[in-house]
Amino acid sequence: KKEEYSYNLEIDSLHTNGPLVTHAMPSKGDVKCLVIPINFISKNKSYSISDNINNAFNGSSDDIKYESVSSYYLKSSNHLLNLSFKILDWYTPNYDFSYYESYSKKQETGVDILLAEALSYYNDKVDYSSYDSDNDGYIDSVWLIYNSPVDYQSNDSFYWAFTTQTESTTTFDSKKASYYAFAGTDFITPNQDDASYDVSDLTYDAHTYIHETGHLLGLDDYYDYDSEYA
Repeated sequence: KKEEYSYNLEIDSLHTNGPLVTHAMPSKGDVKCLVIPINFISKNKSYSISDNINNAFNGSSDDIKYESVSSYYLKSSNHLLNLSFKILDWYTPNYDFSYYESYSKKQETGVDILLAEALSYYNDKVDYSSYDSDNDGYIDSVWLIYNSPVDYQSNDSFYWAFTTQTESTTTFDSKKASYYAFAGTDFITPNQDDASYDVSDLTYDAHTYIHETGHLLGLDDYYDYDSEYA
């Protein structure tokens, strides 16, 4: 007799059975996400790209000629995951960018310090408890978007795009931070020299943010890290 399988749409399967599930962002339901733009350069230059950040994360496919992060996951989840991104005002760090780039102490990194600074700065302005949709005690996700030039020559550079997890135990509105992503605003601008696909029709390019948001959901990379086999 042929075995029958069923999928219970009430179960967040990725969150339950995925490869990196501890405190990952839920992959079902209405999920509010934080985006904190990090200002390392001129404020005037920063504010001119705030709308670009919002379009890359929240825009419709018609607006950006492909998909924003939100529209991509809404469609790919068959409308089971509705991400809404709150773009906060620009945060100007306490130190010059070189401090965070070179910082290393025990388990902390410069980006961990930057995350803690930014969350502390907004502590009186943001209700972090509303960003824990599964009520597991952790903020579902945080994006840090810096405006320094991206280093396209090395994916090991501080100025690249990556997702990581902080081990800080500091609470904000009784919630701790866990997974967060870090990437530059340069990724929004379609750049044919650094793309393996045709970007000529794109108004905004959100694919790097889409990729890193997959890690925030608990997904691992599907490619080999050894360039000889990638």
